[in-house]
Amino acid sequence: MDIIGHAFAGVVLGQAAAPKSADRQLHTFTILTATGASLLPDLDAVSYIWGPDAFAAIHQKYTHSVFALGILVLAGAYVAWRIYPRAGFRYTLVLLTCALGVHVAGDLIAHWPVEFFYPLSRKGWTFGLIRQDFSLVVDMILAAGALLSFYDPLKPHRRVVALSTFGVLVAYLLFGPGW
Repeated sequence: MDIIGHAFAGVVLGQAAAPKSADRQLHTFTILTATGASLLPDLDAVSYIWGPDAFAAIHQKYTHSVFALGILVLAGAYVAWRIYPRAGFRYTLVLLTCALGVHVAGDLIAHWPVEFFYPLSRKGWTFGLIRQDFSLVVDMILAAGALLSFYDPLKPHRRVVALSTFGVLVAYLLFGPGW
């Protein structure tokens, strides 16, 4: 999945995970943290500076393995918790775990294989549900869900909107044309 899709998936996850309390700061923290964490594994995209061959050789290997994801979850949760300690470390840890899981799930639907056990194994995994790097339809579904979850009349139902967005996305991926 592309970076736009990952970002909107993080927003939708943040809307689904934010507590129902009236604490606006915690709500904002949850959305920003989920969005940032959903982008975190693609830090390896900086390798594109050295050209497309370097990018192809590095992307989805180092920062997408279970070892790196474990480090990213712990380090990211610690940093986010230090920025906003009122959220609690356990809440932040679970939020980052979910956000990184959504990122990896988003990458599994594409045609690029994810090497989960790199460097121990070079075997890549993919479901190949979209047949190109960037799926405009996936991005539009996630963007619509994210925007609808902020729409005033739907704010009380933001969790339903967010979870429905993921449901529509799964239905599209399983039964849609894959573009």
